[in-house]
Amino acid sequence: MADVRGFMYNAHVDRPPLRKRRRKKLLILGIALAAAFLVCLLLNWILSVPKVEAVILSESSDTVYDPGKILEASGLSIGQDLYALSKKDIANNVMKACPAVAEVTVRRRAGGTVVLTVKDRNLWFSIRDGETVYVADQDLRVVATDEGMTDLSFLVRLTLPKDVVPVLGQIPDFGANRQYVETFLGRLLSDGEGMRVGAVNLSKYFDLYVLYDGLYVFRFGNADNLGEKLLMVHAALADETFDGSRPYTVDIRSLDKVVARPIAERELASYFEAEVPEQDEGESS
Repeated sequence: MADVRGFMYNAHVDRPPLRKRRRKKLLILGIALAAAFLVCLLLNWILSVPKVEAVILSESSDTVYDPGKILEASGLSIGQDLYALSKKDIANNVMKACPAVAEVTVRRRAGGTVVLTVKDRNLWFSIRDGETVYVADQDLRVVATDEGMTDLSFLVRLTLPKDVVPVLGQIPDFGANRQYVETFLGRLLSDGEGMRVGAVNLSKYFDLYVLYDGLYVFRFGNADNLGEKLLMVHAALADETFDGSRPYTVDIRSLDKVVARPIAERELASYFEAEVPEQDEGESS
């Protein structure tokens, strides 16, 4: 019979020791268990990440934008991971979509509620150009259109000369009359009755119209003797010149007298178009 001892010996030598094989199996099993544990942790983390349950606009917000416009612009949605967007991203989203907004504060509350507090720029004026309405700040810089905005009745409506076109991000180009216009508006609106101004017609630089209290159209003419003319406005608004129930035009171009004339309510808007209707001489007061 052939001698197989050498073969058996060599086969025995080539096989790993039993202890070593067991260690290898345990190592593989440990790696598999660790991987399974990590997968479980990951799934648990994914399932436990807080979600956005509600997005609200704070009552302390000071904005002309519709709340729906603000919330849509934020980029937040119900069911989204609460921390998917940083506070900076949310604020930038709102200010990009709503350029009249100056500041956005984002707070995350327990329960998945996100509260946005929005503050607009210091808006003073609205300007209509055809079908488009622009809003401008206290420096007359045009900051946005009225898209997505609600009530703009608190803004002073400006009628610009036909050759002056509002451009986003810019102050209207009044050319050589810029300082004249800015000085007139500055003194008019900082005057004691400035808060009662609702509209200003600048379409003719030297025949200026101003609407007070939504009823009384004062014809200033040019801006000469502006201090005296403003005192005439004070006096007219303070006494019983008007009955308070119907609109008037009030001519204060002359410092010697005030010429007041009642008009139909439908005529009011026409005094703040590019072409103002001719006025008949009325009664003096």
